[in-house]
Amino acid sequence: MTEEWANDPTGRHAERLRSNGAWTASVRDHGVVNQDPVPGLGGVPTVARGPSAPAAPDVPRVPMVASRVEAPPAASTAPPARPAAAARPSRSVGDVIGTGVSITARLIVTGIWGAAGVALAAGGQWGGVALVVAYLAYLWLLGGRWLIW
Repeated sequence: MTEEWANDPTGRHAERLRSNGAWTASVRDHGVVNQDPVPGLGGVPTVARGPSAPAAPDVPRVPMVASRVEAPPAASTAPPARPAAAARPSRSVGDVIGTGVSITARLIVTGIWGAAGVALAAGGQWGGVALVVAYLAYLWLLGGRWLIW
């Protein structure tokens, strides 16, 4: 027995089952199988009409109820993936020590220049005090290294 799904010759469905070369009443739309007998197709019973049988009126077709309904795919319950964290640049031991030495040097120079500023202020030399304040601002706010080492 050879059975295959092929395009429905009536065009009413996506596919119709053909068994041993004859069309059957089994039809398939989007994977859903139904029965739809069509008179006149091979293998589908026809209704005999004679002078005693009145012709059937043209009745609009009502969509058939599916014999099998497939559920939509289930939504994933897994939490959304978190984006990968940005990689921090690795710092060598030399970089860390260099940063520590730089900060230590700034603190020492600040102490020396601060003492000089206090001495200048005590002597009334306000121009020297202004120079000390300007240098310390350069050192700490602008990241200057002039006269540190």
